[in-house]
Amino acid sequence: MTLRGVWDERARSGVNVAKQLLHSGTAHHAELTTVRRRQSQRSKCRKVESDTTRSQEERSIARAKGKKRSRQLDRAVDAYLTEVQKTLVTNSFKLGVKRLSTPKPQKQLYTLTAPTPDAAYFAGRILNRTILEAYNTRPASRQEILSGLTATLRGKWTKTIIQADVRSFYESIPHALLMSNLDSNRRVPTLAKQWVQQLLDSYVSASGVMVPLGLPRGVGPSASLSHIYMLNFDNALKRRKECVFYARFVDDIVAVMAQADPHLDHPVTYLDVVQTELKPLGLLMSADITKCKELVVHLDTLPLGEKLEYLGYKIERDPEPSKLRIDLSAARKEKLKQRLTLAFQDFTTQSVNPASYGPAGHLLELRVRLLTSNTRLLNSKRDAFVGIRFSNMLLTVDTTLSALDASLNARITTLESNASLRMLGARLRRYSFVSGFHTPKYVTFNDAEWRDIAKAWKA
Repeated sequence: MTLRGVWDERARSGVNVAKQLLHSGTAHHAELTTVRRRQSQRSKCRKVESDTTRSQEERSIARAKGKKRSRQLDRAVDAYLTEVQKTLVTNSFKLGVKRLSTPKPQKQLYTLTAPTPDAAYFAGRILNRTILEAYNTRPASRQEILSGLTATLRGKWTKTIIQADVRSFYESIPHALLMSNLDSNRRVPTLAKQWVQQLLDSYVSASGVMVPLGLPRGVGPSASLSHIYMLNFDNALKRRKECVFYARFVDDIVAVMAQADPHLDHPVTYLDVVQTELKPLGLLMSADITKCKELVVHLDTLPLGEKLEYLGYKIERDPEPSKLRIDLSAARKEKLKQRLTLAFQDFTTQSVNPASYGPAGHLLELRVRLLTSNTRLLNSKRDAFVGIRFSNMLLTVDTTLSALDASLNARITTLESNASLRMLGARLRRYSFVSGFHTPKYVTFNDAEWRDIAKAWKA
């Protein structure tokens, strides 16, 4: 993938690379500032062109001017990318990682490094795409996996459901086996292999590990590298004749097996199969029995009272035949509840003027609005919304959402015991997890609001 290919792909996804790098850091400030100016000029032309209140002549002039601005923008982008290219093609170029400060040391995060921030940004994306294209694959999304899983579980038939988790997945992948995997694929360019090796060597140095194991969390290429490393494992389970459904989301594995032919070699337990297939990869299955289990279901969707928790959902048998009840998982509920708690705690610790709504009250409302509504994350696709509805679209019951509303209302009631905060309480009562799911609200936040909102949840 070319630099221009990366730029255009991000633009189609609604990401303004120039704005992003000017904010996070760039070695080519003048070139990117020119790009931003050209973007603004083109945007103004398009606004006039699409304004139906303008005369036909004005719109025609704007259209012609807009084409000129587009050509100028293309030249500005090419000029910037030429400067980035100069860094990438130097013999001294190296791709590395550095540790980020994190409150959870057991989940240490890293970021890519290169001679310039711009080179790190583009090299990471080029490497990520190159690896996936070489193996003609892409990781399945959370929504795709859960839709397939719930569709498979419906129906009263005998099945075996397997859940498994890889122990310390990112930290356990052997570098030698990973590089051997890449070397065996002729479609992986030599330069990509060099960049991967540089990344791995840098990770060993930055992490302080004694042996060449692991991939840096938080770095884009790590997701692709871990995905292609597991492809042989994925195929080994998918190829089993009795396998009806198989999926893996990073290290969370789920499979549904039909009743096996009694004349075939049937495993005592499918978890043993998982362990056996992981062994050649230098990986182990998690010892946590809540993450690794096998459930045999006889002529049913699921046994009554049994639940399956996967990727934020809790799946249970519905009293009505051949149906499932899908609710939020206990972990997902606790995460939302904890964010509510932190939002209200942050409000009470700030200096609040009892005679006014105040900035603390405004920030609390922003956080409650985010939790109970839907929005588009910064730098995400134009049509990729997230929120209480769009992150939990498979829910068939709102039991947990009602419980979250009860928790929210209890906190608002406590707040309203202070007469000066009753106006704030009245504003907060406009928000609801249940209504935010059934009648989705779409909200937006500017950059500063996003940063302020996230502060309470990063501690």
